[in-house]
Amino acid sequence: MKKYKLIKWYPGLPPYWKNNPPVVKKNAQGDYYAGSPTGNTYIKGQNVENNPEFWEKIVEKNYEILKLKGKNSGNIVKYKFGHFLKLFDIHSVKRISDGEVFTVGDRVRVGNVNMGHIIESMKIDEKRNSIYVSGRKDRQRSFGQLLENIEHDPLSEPVFTTEDGVDIYEGDTYYFISPIIKDKITKVSSATNNSNGSYADYYFSSREKAQQWIEDNEPKYSKKDIKDALKNSLFHIASNCQVVDVTRVRNKLNL
Repeated sequence: MKKYKLIKWYPGLPPYWKNNPPVVKKNAQGDYYAGSPTGNTYIKGQNVENNPEFWEKIVEKNYEILKLKGKNSGNIVKYKFGHFLKLFDIHSVKRISDGEVFTVGDRVRVGNVNMGHIIESMKIDEKRNSIYVSGRKDRQRSFGQLLENIEHDPLSEPVFTTEDGVDIYEGDTYYFISPIIKDKITKVSSATNNSNGSYADYYFSSREKAQQWIEDNEPKYSKKDIKDALKNSLFHIASNCQVVDVTRVRNKLNL
């Protein structure tokens, strides 16, 4: 139900509204009304909605904060009136109009085609009396929308999980390394249900993660390199006992 508040009196309105500006509500016929000592006073809808100089639209709160996350502690707590919000981030909210609950980490969509968004933060938008939801798409592109404009993404099952432990959903960007050419990183801009094929054994959420995998798994040392590193790192602590200084081995092999 739409509501407006009188912010400036004008001729034609009840005189007592000068000192007691009312809140008017829209009825089924499209007119606005407010109670008066002699009954309801009615005003044409266009006279209210098309005159922002005199009438201010009331935007009712459409959210309820459910849980908070401590900025320092990281602890998740149930929201209670009186919490000092500067010490917390909003972790979970309920949209009052339909009861939908949204939590940081949820996959959401904006409209019917713009899918694959991950909620990273939610903040109170006092001007629009709503929650501003922001996050990322495909771990790279950012997004920001009001709570009223998002829905849960129906794609609840990931296509596959990368080597670095990130779930990849349809439409996400990912990177792979071929088992044949292990020093080449290939980017795929949009995952499909057939993305996890035999042509690529190693999947990653970012180019940096793929490059790190190459550095960790690429053969770099000969047997002689390893023998030399061990030889220069031995300590004799008894006639039949030797200890390897791991730090020296790491430095020798640049690990």
